[in-house]
Amino acid sequence: MVVVDARSGEAISLWNAVHTLGKAQELLCLLANSGLRFAVHAAALPLARIYEQCGVRLGAYEALDDAGFGVPPSGGSGARPPEGGTPNAGRVLICPPTFAQSPQRTAFGPCRLAVATGWAMESSCKYRSGVDAAFPLSDHADFNELIELVRQVRPRRVFTTHGFAAEFAATLRDLSFDAEALVAAEQLTFALGVQPSH
Repeated sequence: MVVVDARSGEAISLWNAVHTLGKAQELLCLLANSGLRFAVHAAALPLARIYEQCGVRLGAYEALDDAGFGVPPSGGSGARPPEGGTPNAGRVLICPPTFAQSPQRTAFGPCRLAVATGWAMESSCKYRSGVDAAFPLSDHADFNELIELVRQVRPRRVFTTHGFAAEFAATLRDLSFDAEALVAAEQLTFALGVQPSH
């Protein structure tokens, strides 16, 4: 699997289709004690720093510089490979979905692609995603987890969206939270300037 390849040093693992908020940090946290070497795409770095400021231990990781080389968080330059070598051999790179098709991706040489998604529960996920491996990981919350989150955060006001926004807002109001659904009208109306005929 991808983790074995990453440890072998012969090829890198590129975790494709990892959201920069949520899954990137969850993967770092879950695998912090794995002994793997991680490099994280710049889009996920500011969010990783916020997780750490809130006390979440993400373990050791490096940033990917513009050329696609790992750079220690303290700065400096990433280790360049020997002539003909693979820039990030043995590293697990955590990148957003668009990265696999980016020009920066070509700097890596051979690699295996993996995706971390709730859709990995379906056996066809890795084929649909065009990856070598798919691992089930969802950063979505279910109904009870959302209720618990609101209880713990204790916001002054809650705006709900997506799915059952109106019903969820009503449930929160029943629990004494000031909640409002942000939903669009079911049907658009247009003023066409045409008078109905009699």
